[in-house]
Amino acid sequence: PQHDAPMISQLLFGDHYEVLRKSEEGRWIYIKIHFDDTEGWIEGEQHHSISHEYFDQINHANFKITTDLSCSILYKKSPITILIGSIVPISNSELFKIEEQFAFNGEAKSLGQKRDIEFIKVTSMKYINAPYLQGGKSPFGIDAAGLVQMVFKIAGYALPHAVSAQLGE
Repeated sequence: PQHDAPMISQLLFGDHYEVLRKSEEGRWIYIKIHFDDTEGWIEGEQHHSISHEYFDQINHANFKITTDLSCSILYKKSPITILIGSIVPISNSELFKIEEQFAFNGEAKSLGQKRDIEFIKVTSMKYINAPYLQGGKSPFGIDAAGLVQMVFKIAGYALPHAVSAQLGE
């Protein structure tokens, strides 16, 4: 739990996780990412609590995953840029509003919808020229395992983050 520790994974907008413990001074939180069971530390200021009920709802919802390299959401009338592979809490339409506090207008597909090899090829090309970043999962920094995991996640297939686990070793 320190700023100069190597990054092992990355959270994108909409990723959810379980809190496993906190550091003694409470500045750092040890988490497990729900999607792939990756464990690691995040700074406490980056943490946003949700209820157990909402956590369970997210686990069973067929939300959308963004397919645009970048797009934006409108939250409380302020735009927030989100990246490809982000999860947005919508299910059946491109535009979602929750009491006028949240809106999304971009390209997305259902998380559970499995896509073909052509979609996988097109999605992988969106990461071309992305710089290498250990543990990264975004077009602004990504590693080999993150690239494979994210392209397949967007296509509807769950893979672990570690290369050895992706290979079944």
